Amino acid sequence: MKKNIAKLTSDIVAEAKKGSIKKCFETICEIPYVSKFFANQILCDLLESKVLGPKATENIWICLGPGAKNGLGRIFDLKDSSEKLKYTKLLKELCSF
Repeated sequence: MKKNIAKLTSDIVAEAKKGSIKKCFETICEIPYVSKFFANQILCDLLESKVLGPKATENIWICLGPGAKNGLGRIFDLKDSSEKLKYTKLLKELCSF
């Protein structure tokens, strides 16, 4: 990782400038031994600290963890994984009221 840190950093910054949070996440996942859960935690910290710039917000994309996926399955009768995004957006809208 030490020899690739400059490339990883520049890749994450470039994707953040484009507003591509998913690509930032995928880049972090390329780090050896970094799981999706840990990558999401790193991404959340970067977003919270606002070091990725104004285009990078958590409202663009999120990686649902197993608990969130399980909760969606309990609330809605999901036919396949493509419906998770639809119902996640629905819940977000409902919670904003």
